[in-house]
Amino acid sequence: MVESVSTVPCVMDPEIRDRCRVSPRSRNTVHFVYREHGHEAAFLALDVIEGADYLVLYEIYVPLRMRGNGIGGRALAALAAFAAAKGCSWIYAFAHPIDGTRTEQDLERWYVQNGFCPRDNGTGELELSVDTSSTGSPR
Repeated sequence: MVESVSTVPCVMDPEIRDRCRVSPRSRNTVHFVYREHGHEAAFLALDVIEGADYLVLYEIYVPLRMRGNGIGGRALAALAAFAAAKGCSWIYAFAHPIDGTRTEQDLERWYVQNGFCPRDNGTGELELSVDTSSTGSPR
């Protein structure tokens, strides 16, 4: 489940809370926490623009101790379901490392493994087509 984080103190996991504190915000940026089995498992920062048919994912952060177990991919799948529920057909993302543990190329490969494709606009942006007709799973 992906849920909005309105206040940082409500986040219990210390790594996720720290990431939430330092993650930049713009006018349209919303912070979310992905939960598995009731426990905080990932942090996501994205732009949700009223009336747009897309979301822009700026950050996905899984605490170091939880990495390598597929949490990030499941968080992306939950995000796709969230996007579909909002009527969004696309999720756009940039592969920018935020903590120095992965390279940009590593992150690009990870996004592609999770259904994203490079956009043809020359920006380095990646895109995921979302099926809005049913579950929100990637197309």
